[in-house]
Amino acid sequence: MLTLDKIYHASYVLKDVIRQTNIVQARGICDDCDVYLKPENLQITGSFKVRGSGYKISQLTEEEKAREDAKKAAQAAEERMKAKEKAKEEKTYLQIRLDATAPIELQRKRLNLLYTIFMNNGVDFSKVDTVFSLTEPNAFIIRTLQLKQNLP
Repeated sequence: MLTLDKIYHASYVLKDVIRQTNIVQARGICDDCDVYLKPENLQITGSFKVRGSGYKISQLTEEEKAREDAKKAAQAAEERMKAKEKAKEEKTYLQIRLDATAPIELQRKRLNLLYTIFMNNGVDFSKVDTVFSLTEPNAFIIRTLQLKQNLP
């Protein structure tokens, strides 16, 4: 059960991880009431999810962490094998969609993360297409696409 003590504890545990996001008044949305927004997209991950997942991870026991690490390693190995099998087909490539309106520093961090992951897994960069989208706010999407014709 969620208690005020748990909220304060989570705030303390995550104080070095999360950014403080103040509420801002959203004028012009509604004439007969005040609307305030909390811009969680300013978090390091671009989402509020860092709060819940970060706190959950911080509360795992060493045994749970070891079990989770083994599970993640097995999943990652399985995903790499599937990706390699798909990559053997010449008509398969990856499309990465990023929010073009996000701050350049966030875009840089996301691209550096992907580059590191791809380099460590032997991804063929000639089969990676990066799209900066103005119509998908907070986009950080990786898709596997099939083409009817081969890429040049």
